[in-house]
Amino acid sequence: MRYMGRLSYSAYLLHLPLIGFVLVMVDRLQLDIPVASAAMVSLCFATTLLFSAASYHLVESPVNRQKDRFFPYLNKVRTWRD
Repeated sequence: MRYMGRLSYSAYLLHLPLIGFVLVMVDRLQLDIPVASAAMVSLCFATTLLFSAASYHLVESPVNRQKDRFFPYLNKVRTWRD
């Protein structure tokens, strides 16, 4: 469940473009899948999940690991007690 939480932002960003991509590809490949079917919803969900995982592991995680290197001042957030 935590893993899905980590992927949620990528899924939020990618779901709409990927739905459009899947619809265009189904049309171009002349597959006989109705738009409002369980097969189309499953295909869109699987595509979104796959691309979200790839985006998380190939983009988000490396950037988050490097943020301390490029923005060291972000770790030194002052509170009202300082």
